[in-house]
Amino acid sequence: MRITNPSATGLTNTVAINAPALNSTTVTMLAASTGAMSGSFTLAGDTAALNRPAPWFGQIVTSGPAPRGYGYFLLPTATAKISTSPKLSGRVVLALP
Repeated sequence: MRITNPSATGLTNTVAINAPALNSTTVTMLAASTGAMSGSFTLAGDTAALNRPAPWFGQIVTSGPAPRGYGYFLLPTATAKISTSPKLSGRVVLALP
């Protein structure tokens, strides 16, 4: 993933996910004014009905030499009814490799 800021005011961000985007990863929001970020990814199931979409949310903070993003995702467990299945949570980190 690459984040660029083409604006002279510093309030416009552009996100490019390197191809191929693993697990259909998307970034739906990256707010320069607040640091909020969000997106989603999908883990493929045996059938399309068993695909597990996982939204993620986070905050970009300045800590150390470069800004980093920290957040969480919510992943449905693999059950027959994904929409009502219990959710697993995990960590999201956006940082330089």
